[in-house]
Amino acid sequence: GTRVFRLLDAIVEGLPWPDGEKAPVLSHILASADGRAAFAAAVSKLPSDDIFVGATAGVRHALDSGAASPADIEALRTLLPAGASLELLSPLDEARFELAALRRQRPGCSAAMLSMGGKSMQLGSEGRLVSLPFAMHLGHDLLKASPIHRS
Repeated sequence: GTRVFRLLDAIVEGLPWPDGEKAPVLSHILASADGRAAFAAAVSKLPSDDIFVGATAGVRHALDSGAASPADIEALRTLLPAGASLELLSPLDEARFELAALRRQRPGCSAAMLSMGGKSMQLGSEGRLVSLPFAMHLGHDLLKASPIHRS
């Protein structure tokens, strides 16, 4: 799902989505003009002038499956307020950001990281990063599509 953070003086602070709403899942709203407009409007209410939206495995999956298109990503980019950017992260970049977030949140921590998302999971430690294209929702989709499930 969509999470929002702000970096203040080397402290990572989680921010609530505007208007007390639950943040939408980017891959679910990307193909809808109304969804993109609502997302961009909410981003404009965030208390920051420098906003990075990192699209991860859910959006990569939506693009691969045809549920969203590169044109949808461009359409959202044009709606975002000044100072906001949207980048489709590669699997390894997703793992790098996850590990960097852990290191920033826990300075001096040398623990390895395991992050399990809806469409991928990342494992990482210094010098070793892995992003696997399998996670809870993807496994569920594969099981639903299998001939065993349909019998």
